[in-house]
Amino acid sequence: MIFGQYLPAMEKLPHYISSISTFVEGGYNEIQRSMENGDADAYVWNYEEIPESTSYDSSICIKVPYGIAYSKENYRTMAISYRGSGLYEESLEISKGKDITYLDHPEIICDYVKNGRCDAGITYKQYADMYSLKFIEMGKIIFRIYINKKSMKFSDLENSFKSIAGSQ
Repeated sequence: MIFGQYLPAMEKLPHYISSISTFVEGGYNEIQRSMENGDADAYVWNYEEIPESTSYDSSICIKVPYGIAYSKENYRTMAISYRGSGLYEESLEISKGKDITYLDHPEIICDYVKNGRCDAGITYKQYADMYSLKFIEMGKIIFRIYINKKSMKFSDLENSFKSIAGSQ
């Protein structure tokens, strides 16, 4: 099981990992509790505070560009990710003064923008590119991958996530 914040690059995991893995999305407190209990083989964490655990190898970092995907130059309405994601934290300052729609997945934000449900949204560059939207990069969010040292798939997970990190 892979538990944590959704990482767009997980779609690039090799088939031999994705076919045997289940991803469960969770927020800050849920991820921390799960890490303390050792419930998952790997955790995906995109918060600034770094959890401390000797049960996990945390040497893999993946930087993902985020910013504003838009269809109109002068946008009044914006879609942002729900509270509890690292992307939400970055969205607060950018979205001030706009009419906000909260959505549960960064890809859905692009769908809303593309289909005229809102003028702009804060999302990852990968999704803006998929939907052929204009994009202003605002920075990068760092996803840290924590792999359970006791996992039977430790080496496979480590190699898979390192290959994703190397392709970013």
